Amino acid sequence: MHKLRRIGAGLLAGICLLAFSGCSKKKEETKKNTTKDETVASDSQETQNAVVSEVWERMGTDGSAETVESGTSQSIDWGSVKVGDTIPFGKYEWIILEKTDSSVFVISKDIVEFLSYSPKGASFPEQDPEFPVTWEESAVRNFLNEDFFYSCFSEQEQGMIMETKVVTAANPKFGISGGNDTTDKLYILEYDETMKYFETDESRKALAPANPEQSMYWLRTPGESQTMVMKVNQDGSFAHGERGDFVWYKSGIRPVMWIKIG
Repeated sequence: MHKLRRIGAGLLAGICLLAFSGCSKKKEETKKNTTKDETVASDSQETQNAVVSEVWERMGTDGSAETVESGTSQSIDWGSVKVGDTIPFGKYEWIILEKTDSSVFVISKDIVEFLSYSPKGASFPEQDPEFPVTWEESAVRNFLNEDFFYSCFSEQEQGMIMETKVVTAANPKFGISGGNDTTDKLYILEYDETMKYFETDESRKALAPANPEQSMYWLRTPGESQTMVMKVNQDGSFAHGERGDFVWYKSGIRPVMWIKIG
């Protein structure tokens, strides 16, 4: 009987030892995986911070509204400006596309930045072409309403920029959905709006002072699929017609916005 008890006690001790060893191993693996995930997240954040810092450096600011020269728009006589005029606002010049008694709708005179449309940027995996990107999820929308908004306009000017309900129509030829409606302070034109405000190829041309050889710019209208987006070529025509270009490529940005003037 005593012998059986000793054998049972030995077996129980062995089972506990194995369980403890298994738990320790599992905890160590979990710790390693957690450390690996934290490292990947840290690397990703550092990459995003580096990209934002590079953009701010090109803009001549540290990303805060205090570093933007105020008063660039204070000298404007809003009552006398008209459609087609170019006005200074923030760090850029803007062309007036529409005017009401209380607001003006403007587009940047020049291309202000070059970005991939995809939120995954240039590292977008071409072998995974089913990743859909609409205006709502685009890197361009995030950039304009975060980094660009806060680094390019004074606090007074930020208060003048109106929130707009942005509705993106489907592709006129392929019927690809433009995605959900959004509410934005800054956005880019879609195909129909571009045709409304710029009837000719010549009028659609834009300069890119930072990169004169690359003066193409994105529209927010989807292309042949949701991995493609329409854009304007250097000569003012539409790139590949309604087909558009792949979202992981870089292209120019010409933001638009409504400014409250009364």
